[in-house]
Amino acid sequence: MELHQRVPAAQYLRMSTEHQQYSTGNQAAAIAGYAAEHGYVVVATYVDEGKSGVVLNRREGLRSLLRDVVSGDVDYKLILVYDVSRWGRFQDTDESAHYEFLCRSSGIPVHYCAEMFVNDGALANMIMKNLRRMMAAEFSRDLSVKVCEGAKHLVQLGFRQGGVPGYGYRRMLVSPMRQPKQELVFGQRKSLAEDRVILVPGPREEVECLREVFRLFTEENKFPQAIAMELNRKRVPYPGRTRRKWYAEAVNRILRNPKYAGHAVWGQRSGKLRTPRIAMPRATWTVNQGAWEPIVAQRVFDDAQQRFTGQTLYKTDGDLLNELRSAWTKNGSLSERLLNSSPELSSSSAYRYRFGSLTHAFDLIGYVGSRKAGITARHQGMELREWLMNNIVRMGHGEIRVTRLDHRVRPRLQLKDGSLAAVYVVRSSRSLMGQLRWMFNAHPDDCDLLTLIARLDPDNRWFQDFYLLPNLRDCTLITLKPEDTMLRKGRRLFSLADFGQVASAVVFHRKR
Repeated sequence: MELHQRVPAAQYLRMSTEHQQYSTGNQAAAIAGYAAEHGYVVVATYVDEGKSGVVLNRREGLRSLLRDVVSGDVDYKLILVYDVSRWGRFQDTDESAHYEFLCRSSGIPVHYCAEMFVNDGALANMIMKNLRRMMAAEFSRDLSVKVCEGAKHLVQLGFRQGGVPGYGYRRMLVSPMRQPKQELVFGQRKSLAEDRVILVPGPREEVECLREVFRLFTEENKFPQAIAMELNRKRVPYPGRTRRKWYAEAVNRILRNPKYAGHAVWGQRSGKLRTPRIAMPRATWTVNQGAWEPIVAQRVFDDAQQRFTGQTLYKTDGDLLNELRSAWTKNGSLSERLLNSSPELSSSSAYRYRFGSLTHAFDLIGYVGSRKAGITARHQGMELREWLMNNIVRMGHGEIRVTRLDHRVRPRLQLKDGSLAAVYVVRSSRSLMGQLRWMFNAHPDDCDLLTLIARLDPDNRWFQDFYLLPNLRDCTLITLKPEDTMLRKGRRLFSLADFGQVASAVVFHRKR
């Protein structure tokens, strides 16, 4: 069949881990063979690399495909997928069928190229397809159980399971017989499957800082907030990538973490099959005492835990809520800072431990303050930023992508030449004189990057305008007026489709 007579089709490719580096290529080859045999030609490709098939979240390739198909603005007639498992291993098989139905109801059917059933909608083939969906879901459930048991076994052997080692420790690569090989720096991974990782004490200044934190808490009876203030006064560097100063919750996490007493612990929280992470009962934890060299003595760690017990665990839920009501009456408002800085009150972490979140505890006493409004505004801003970045990527025709170092760092846009652009969605507000303004805190790591500022309208419902700046330079609290001189240093975007061209021009001008 001539090329111009073939039916245009889109292909969807997915691999679940970065180790499957040839997976998408193999899928594309099989799809190409299927397309040639049935008279189709692939004109569009959607890819999710290193993405789990259990949930739709973070699978931007499939989400983009569904948006395009539902909008009706596509030039292909069907979608080609290698097999049912590549479409997804959704634990609810109705979810997998729902996404396929969205495509079919928009006139774009989904064909699976490597399955035994035929994509003709016949009853027998539909039954086979549903069976394959159940098998795909069961594969993930079975794999999850095996992975959990494997991780538990390695912890019982005294090896580290998890990501970053945390303040005061470093990861040491060892053989199965615990013979040291090399210290792993941030971002490095072990290359041999049989190698293992343990923790070893880090730089002396970090170890001494940790011991001082425990001493201040157990001997001088200082609260985490006071300890954080003391560390900041001494200019002790904070290890975080998104914060510059110590704060109460960071100190609190250190004081409660059994790894500093040399214990390997696994199973404190659970989020199997991409479900929301929840705290697990202590009785279900897997603990290996003495797995590696401790930084603080067991006696000191036990003293710290007993002090926490005396503060919060002997108080009932009613006692904690009454504390909140009294603090509300006395101060007129409530906040995380108030709880962590008041010695007579339980810390914010105590309320998170008991009630799941500080916001829920506030709700239980009927307090609605700026915290809840701020959380709602933050969620709205994150959703608008995600929408904005996804549409810029879609209109960039493969020359722009979203990049993110890890989950703790804000996502950025990356141009074809490797340049990065920070994106800020800025809410509007009114000054005491009623003047309109836009205020935001720029992250220090974004100061020298291209910066897209998207200002919201006076009602903070939608975007008012977009400006692309060559950089921010000053990364303190930034306040913008309606016609601000800072915006004149950049260029205004009248269409998101112009982002790539304008960004390239700004980069070129900045390099001159």
